[in-house]
Amino acid sequence: MPRKSRALHNFNSSIAIAETLLKKEKTFPDPPSSRSRKFVEGLRGGATILMVAAFENYLKEVVEERLDELVNSRRFNITKLPEKMIFHNYRQTLHFSVYGPFVGNPSRAQKITGLMQLLSWLLMKESILRLLLH
Repeated sequence: MPRKSRALHNFNSSIAIAETLLKKEKTFPDPPSSRSRKFVEGLRGGATILMVAAFENYLKEVVEERLDELVNSRRFNITKLPEKMIFHNYRQTLHFSVYGPFVGNPSRAQKITGLMQLLSWLLMKESILRLLLH
């Protein structure tokens, strides 16, 4: 059974707040009187902003959840990916380790050390050796 989405729970909670504002707004006549116009517009605007923000946050959180599930899934096996895709991923990783972008401003020695660590890790991978030898 799939686990409950925290993103969906947060989205529903935020939408419930927006719905409460809209319920309050419905107690006023439409169009609102000049006395209550600013109050009604505030309720409508607040509800709109909450709904848009809730949806934006939902999209962000649900993508994070699903990516986390994919990365930590026991069913995901990198060796089942096409070799071209694996090779491209490793090549791009090497490219970024050499050319950046870097966090901070590492010295040349730090860049070389990081590259050496990455290369030794990659060479330990059986699939990399197989790809390099083809």
